[in-house]
Amino acid sequence: MMADSAEITLIRHGESALPLNGSMTLPEFRILIETYNRTGISEDSHPDASVLELGDTASKVICSDYPRALESAHRIAPSVTPDSIPLLREAGRPLSWNVRVRLPLEAWDGISRVLWRLGLFQSDESLPQARKRATRATDVLIDAASAHGRVIAVGHGMFWRMVADELLRRGYLGRKRLQLRHWEAASYRLAR
Repeated sequence: MMADSAEITLIRHGESALPLNGSMTLPEFRILIETYNRTGISEDSHPDASVLELGDTASKVICSDYPRALESAHRIAPSVTPDSIPLLREAGRPLSWNVRVRLPLEAWDGISRVLWRLGLFQSDESLPQARKRATRATDVLIDAASAHGRVIAVGHGMFWRMVADELLRRGYLGRKRLQLRHWEAASYRLAR
C-alpha cells in the first residue's frame, strides 16, 4: 500500500467502569490512577455509529494494552484482533508527592497535568520521555498505515495529543490542538 493513501485515526477509549469522582489526598489520587489503569470500560459505554463505521472499514487496529483501550478496540471493531502494545499507554502522571490535602479528583487531575507539562516534577515518566515515546508510537502508526492503509489506534487523550502533534510535524493533515472526548475520533492523512 502506498504511504500517500495511508490514514491514521486516533480514537479515545470509552468511559471507565471505575467511578471517577469524590475528594482525595494526593496519595489516594495516585492509587486511583493505578486502579484506573487496570480497569476496563463501563458496560453502558458504547461508540456511536460513526466510530463503529470506522471500525468496519479499518484494515488494522492497534491499541494501548490498558484494559480500557483494549475493551474499546473490541467494541469498535469486534471482528478484528487488535495489536495491543504498551507503547501507546497514557502519558506521565500522577504526582508522587505525599500531600495530605483533600481535593476533588478534577483538581488533582488538573494540577498534575499542568505541573507535569511545565516540567516541575518527573512522576513515572517525564515530559521529554513521553515525547520520545510519542515519536516512537508515531513511527509504529505510520509504518502500520503504510502497510495496511486505514489504521485505527485506540488509546488515551493526553498521549494522543502528543502523537497528533508529531503527525502534524511530519506533514500529516488533521485536527490541531487535539482534545478528544470518550469515543471521539480524529483522522490524519499524509499531505500529497
